[in-house]
Amino acid sequence: MSTNIRDKRRKEIIEISSNLFYKKGIANTTISEITITANIGKGTFYEYFKNKEEVIDEYIKVYFENMHLKIFENIENYKTNKEKILFIVKSLFMSKSVDEKFTYIFIEFLRMTFNNNKEESRKLYEFNQQNIDLINKYLIKGIEEKEFISCNTLNIAFEIISSILGNIVLSLSFEFKECDKSTKYNVKTILNSIEYKNTF
Repeated sequence: MSTNIRDKRRKEIIEISSNLFYKKGIANTTISEITITANIGKGTFYEYFKNKEEVIDEYIKVYFENMHLKIFENIENYKTNKEKILFIVKSLFMSKSVDEKFTYIFIEFLRMTFNNNKEESRKLYEFNQQNIDLINKYLIKGIEEKEFISCNTLNIAFEIISSILGNIVLSLSFEFKECDKSTKYNVKTILNSIEYKNTF
């Protein structure tokens, strides 16, 4: 089987699985249901994925990668590094910008993560490493351009992502969009604390 056909089949399995996760929930979706809906045998499923969790991992990873491409297409429309970081946060995590299906699956994933599952916690960190690196890039630029004071940029980027995820976790019982205002406020507060203030 050619690489193109394998890639297409892999994407089809991810798409069908994510639709089922969104419709029924991750816990209530079985591999049997995925294979029946995809019209493939279980053996074919296991050629591509070890288990259901690996499908979820791939779905979230690909979503963030695609969002990063969209961010890069538009980020230069924002003048300051602070505005660029707020745009990144809005694009990745705030409800008006985030796909509804992804929001539901990501929240389900967070539920799994915060049930003391060390493996899922490790994956959550890996998913967000790209996001941390992206925010860190503009924090460094902000320091170079005297927009931000000298600071440990990686720690600040991690603090921003942790704050966002914390808000999402707190809002798990409510509408995801209800944490948008708090997320924006928290991120602005963090950035305001490192803003360069010319005292001369």
